[in-house]
Amino acid sequence: MLKAMPGRRSISSSTHGPKHPIRRFPRLPSGEELVALEKLVWNAPRFVAEVRPAEREVDFIFRMSVPKLPKAYRALHSLLFPSNTEYFVNISKSWEEAFQTAFAKARYNNKEFAKFIASPLHELFRTGIQEWLNDEIWNIKGVDGRTLRDSRLPVFKDKSRVRKNQPDPRVALWVSSRRDRLLPAAEHLRNHLKDKASSMTLQELRRRITRLLPYRMFLVGLRRALENPTAGPKDFFNVSGLSTRLVIEAGLGAELENKGIDLRKVSLKKHLEVGEELLNSLAALPKPLS
Repeated sequence: MLKAMPGRRSISSSTHGPKHPIRRFPRLPSGEELVALEKLVWNAPRFVAEVRPAEREVDFIFRMSVPKLPKAYRALHSLLFPSNTEYFVNISKSWEEAFQTAFAKARYNNKEFAKFIASPLHELFRTGIQEWLNDEIWNIKGVDGRTLRDSRLPVFKDKSRVRKNQPDPRVALWVSSRRDRLLPAAEHLRNHLKDKASSMTLQELRRRITRLLPYRMFLVGLRRALENPTAGPKDFFNVSGLSTRLVIEAGLGAELENKGIDLRKVSLKKHLEVGEELLNSLAALPKPLS
């Protein structure tokens, strides 16, 4: 943390002589001086956006330029921007550590700043895409006679709106894709083995199931669907009226919970709804060449 600032400190020059104010460098700033630092240095930051393809990063940078302070108060400037000595470099590092810690601790309008700022930045990102859609290239007319901008921009504005209590889109896409892959496999397995499962050993049945389904996920989903913690794999084939979809989705719900996702806040159903929307939106996206 802050350790020093040029200034004065009163100490005794001798055990026998009078006390004299002697210049000592460095010294700790007073509370009032730090108040002055905050008031005089703060300036509205300017915004800079950087896209770094190699790092797969989009940087939203808010850069604050510190105004030049009067010469008489140069010590405040030195406190925030110390000279290039080892001692002062340590102070400079402590500022970065302090702001990094403050980002995690700060509150704004009684909200955690780190969580609060994510929403406005999300809106900034969304609006940035809208502005990109306003580029001249989107003036090309499609087969319906409308420009690509006129056909795409309203869709984006409507469907990209930030809504409350929504799942992480990446998780929603993952669970929907997994459901769409595992459900047909489970139905095929059930149809293929429905007349054979009862005569198969548990070891053989498990081996056949594992070829198509993650066995642990399958078994947990089966037990949840049947509300029976001791149900075995043969019950999947023998219990009439049991929904294959229910078994798979119950197993997927267990997987999400194991990943730390609270389905009481955002349900599995909502995850699957959002995931299906994303899958439909991306259906026409060109696949990479193998």
